[in-house]
Amino acid sequence: MNHLLVISYFSAEEILRYQVLAEVLAGWPRPTGFTVTALLCSVTTGIEASDELQAAFAKVMPTRTYRCQTQVTGYPARPTAMFWEIMEHVAATDEHDGGFALWFEADMVPTRATWLAELDRAWRGQPNALVLGMVRPRTFIPTSRALIAGHVNGGSCYAKRYAREIPAPLKRGTFDIAPGAHVTQGARAVDTKLIQFGTLAGIERELQGPAAVLHAYRQDKPAFYRRWSELVRALPNAAERARSAEPEGEAGGSNAAERARSAEPEGEAGGSNAAERARSAEPGRSSAPGPSTGRCCDLWTRHLFVEYCPLHGPRSTRVKLANAVSVALATPYYSARRRLKKLTTR
Repeated sequence: MNHLLVISYFSAEEILRYQVLAEVLAGWPRPTGFTVTALLCSVTTGIEASDELQAAFAKVMPTRTYRCQTQVTGYPARPTAMFWEIMEHVAATDEHDGGFALWFEADMVPTRATWLAELDRAWRGQPNALVLGMVRPRTFIPTSRALIAGHVNGGSCYAKRYAREIPAPLKRGTFDIAPGAHVTQGARAVDTKLIQFGTLAGIERELQGPAAVLHAYRQDKPAFYRRWSELVRALPNAAERARSAEPEGEAGGSNAAERARSAEPEGEAGGSNAAERARSAEPGRSSAPGPSTGRCCDLWTRHLFVEYCPLHGPRSTRVKLANAVSVALATPYYSARRRLKKLTTR
């Protein structure tokens, strides 16, 4: 089985971040039992294709390049146009061997050497999945008065046939939101704890958590990337974590089982840990680095997007209920506002 690591860029800053990623990956053992190819994608409306970036990734894994021809600019229009052009290219040219295409954005980072192996195992366990990632429910954000539709976060593992499975009308909106209702039907969108949002304040703890990939949502992205590159090379258990990426025999089996248990939903075995994390979710309490303000990462609405916050533990039932009530109250208002806008613009 061959997976794709899709790297898309259109600025010099993104190239520099991806070069740091390649340097970190070069120091980790290569995965076994499957192959990974880097698909490096530039765009005609952005910076020229980088030979330096290609050379950096060529030291780590087989590498291909693709130049997007879309003339669309702006955000989120350009990333969306690039996504669909690249995914259509993958669907048309790649071997359909059951592998995934990991859309790896420039604010995403791996947490350990086993990250690809963990994603591979999770993907093999979901043969009918179109996408494996963070499945987000419909959410109301009071601070920006926005009602966000249920969707799958863009930085996810996609089936290589994904572009063929999505109806054309759903490709007109933002690529991670517009197809949300379509892909979440029939368990084709699989939620996983292996991909989670990361924070600059809590990155030290997050690197030790269940996530194999962190996505710097609403963070200072350059600062997040710099801090990640420093920590991932200097963590006390970095060598041990790197060795854990080697083929798992009898010696590695227990470690693999332990890591698997840490990624599973918490049942009886995880009850005590869950209780401890739940206590840390109380306002004003924090066991992670950084200030505790009683709000989640200085933005309490972050609780609405993640199942587990590095500063305040797992989402409480109270927070989930508050979100459900907010969505129920906000939906009629926003629906009526959209209808009124259509009437006044005719």
